[in-house]
Amino acid sequence: MIGIIVVKKFSEMKKESGKLNYPKTLNFSYVDKDIELVTRDYIKSLILQNKSQLTINEYSRTIFHFLNFCYLYIGNNISLKDLENFQDTDFLAYQSFYLGKSKKHETLKEEMINNYFTFEDKEPKNISIGHKEFFSHKDNLNLINDIEKKFRGEIFSGKEILNKYGDISRKIEILCLNGCIKKYKEKEKSKRSLARCQSVLRNYFRFLSERNNWKNHSFNQISTTKYDKRISNKTFKEEDLINFLKFIDPDQSKSAKGWNSWQHRRDIAVIYFIYSTGLRVSEVLQFKFSDTPFDDQIKVIGKGKKERYIPILPIIKEKISKYIDVLKASTKIEIVNNDPLFLKINSHDKSSLTARDIQRSMKKLIEIYPGKIPSEATPHSLRHSFASHLLQNGINIRKIQKLLGHESIDTTQIYTNLDDDYLKQEYDKIQN
Repeated sequence: MIGIIVVKKFSEMKKESGKLNYPKTLNFSYVDKDIELVTRDYIKSLILQNKSQLTINEYSRTIFHFLNFCYLYIGNNISLKDLENFQDTDFLAYQSFYLGKSKKHETLKEEMINNYFTFEDKEPKNISIGHKEFFSHKDNLNLINDIEKKFRGEIFSGKEILNKYGDISRKIEILCLNGCIKKYKEKEKSKRSLARCQSVLRNYFRFLSERNNWKNHSFNQISTTKYDKRISNKTFKEEDLINFLKFIDPDQSKSAKGWNSWQHRRDIAVIYFIYSTGLRVSEVLQFKFSDTPFDDQIKVIGKGKKERYIPILPIIKEKISKYIDVLKASTKIEIVNNDPLFLKINSHDKSSLTARDIQRSMKKLIEIYPGKIPSEATPHSLRHSFASHLLQNGINIRKIQKLLGHESIDTTQIYTNLDDDYLKQEYDKIQN
């Protein structure tokens, strides 16, 4: 079962006339009409604030994850009154569920009430010692049949079991031990992920409170989770990144055959582009062939459609030029100015490279590279490394903040590796 979210995968919100379209595939089947209307208004407000497509997508996903939890937690369709009456203990229950971490309870009843279950099979594969009599008792077999009819294929809460059957926590435990029922939990998430989730829900409930005149809602009493802001496991050391680039760059290495293909030249150009500018992957993909050859400074449209200018180093121009030369020499497809700069071609059809494509190509390169790599290296690691390496070489953090397109200096601190004393001193200067 893929998570608790039963909404369909959100369709890509395409740009039309310079505006983001409203998401079309949101599933409101577990909420009443009032929640549907106010949630649609909330998402519309995000669009009007010029939030990026990725941000709107993430906010929507988090909200629907929460609403589906509420449906399980309460046991029926959710109303605005339910959300208004949610208490801090209810939010903490969601946070525990969201993190996917098991919690020990003193009694079997508490264990049942605070867990979620899926039905697996009426027939236990291997009956545990001492449980044979349980599975031969007619009442227990009838209970199993009834549970299968009511809950099979769905996630159900211990509270719902209690409401329907009373305290059968001992029987539920036996059914779990013998494989008839399985305790459901989400994939474990980090504290940083929980902090993002809390931020989204806080914003959502602020909107609900203002719209419905709720006073002092209990969600405001939940403190934001603290997390370690260092990202050393995602950031290349400068020497390690240089060695990685030397290995994968066909102009410096003969490590693998076929590395002079236009596809590899394209991937190398993207990697150099991100590392040399600190751009987000989505920002790199906004350029068209008409934008080349690049000037020494170019305009970038970042999050919230905010503009900034970044310098273009000669190495970027060189790698992009070689990619274009090999592309035109290797394919018979006509390239026009309006084409995306970083192309993929399938059956003579041109389309833009995607963030997922870049992730896959970098992952393949990492897998064959024999040197040192951060344990969680991704294309975004190149942006982290850009900021960290500039700081290590004495560039003021305010300048890096502008290059990265951050509104807050605190965000820039999160994106950099502040492990050594010099970086800590630089950051302290800004704070004092």
